[in-house]
Amino acid sequence: AARLANARGTLVVQEPAGASVTVGSLPPRTAPATFEDIKIGRYPVTVALLNHEPMKLELEVRENATTDAGPLKLERLVGTLVIKSEPSGVSYRVRPANALFVAPGSNRTGRTPATLPDLTPGEYVISFLREGWPAHDETVTVGRDATAHTNGAFLSGIVKLTSDPLGASVTREGTILGVTPLTLSEQIPGDASYELSLPGYDTETISGKIQPGQVLALNRTLESEDRIARLSDTDERPVPILMPQPEVSTRRIVEPLRVDIQLVVDRYGNARDLLIAQSPDAELGKLCLAAAAKWKFKPATINGKPVNVRVAVPFNLMPAS
Repeated sequence: AARLANARGTLVVQEPAGASVTVGSLPPRTAPATFEDIKIGRYPVTVALLNHEPMKLELEVRENATTDAGPLKLERLVGTLVIKSEPSGVSYRVRPANALFVAPGSNRTGRTPATLPDLTPGEYVISFLREGWPAHDETVTVGRDATAHTNGAFLSGIVKLTSDPLGASVTREGTILGVTPLTLSEQIPGDASYELSLPGYDTETISGKIQPGQVLALNRTLESEDRIARLSDTDERPVPILMPQPEVSTRRIVEPLRVDIQLVVDRYGNARDLLIAQSPDAELGKLCLAAAAKWKFKPATINGKPVNVRVAVPFNLMPAS
């Protein structure tokens, strides 16, 4: 009895590598683990590994012998993830959520639809990738012995373009899409800009943001190329750059005279639609009118675009000294 009370043996648990092994009340060790010089008898043994079902067994330690637990295989704790998308055939990537470092083997990729039956329970981020579309991410929790579902929906938007007057050509990034009124379906969400052009009218740019599953209505009133803007509405007024003077004989001018010519400076800087606003006599008015017709201008602008504008040009005629 005294001998048996002091008898010792060895217990060995080699698999699975990295598992935590607890023998009775002894401190746990990491497999492969060897517990030497322990009293003989039967011991409860627990083998635990992350994301696996713990294994509980009872092993007997014999005097001056080594008890080997032998090959042990823990059942992995897994869940299933079903991945779908609208439309199908979209690339996906699955990675663990909230992980500071993601091992290369932890990423799962493929095309929808797909079923992943062997994921470790936890939270995952699924990235859906469709060519030409913004990336779409979804987060899902996979439970043990449960099936989680995720569906990446790539919802398009609709754009309705109108103009006043109708019939304007609609262009985007150099491609003609049609004429107003125009409805564009299956549009990729995001910022969008269109050019509206119509002969005789200024080309206008119209922009908006396409939202998934929504209608973006865009309308623009086109400005006629022949319209005459008010001088007060311009950002920059016309500036004369060539100013021929009237050919008036100084002998005709015996006192200071003033002739006012009204004209339109068009978007190209030319003078047009001239008329005599006031003149001391008809002949002087005609001479000043002929001179003003030859003037050239830097045109007026509104929002950076040249516009037609009406101005008055004064001619101050002085007698010869």
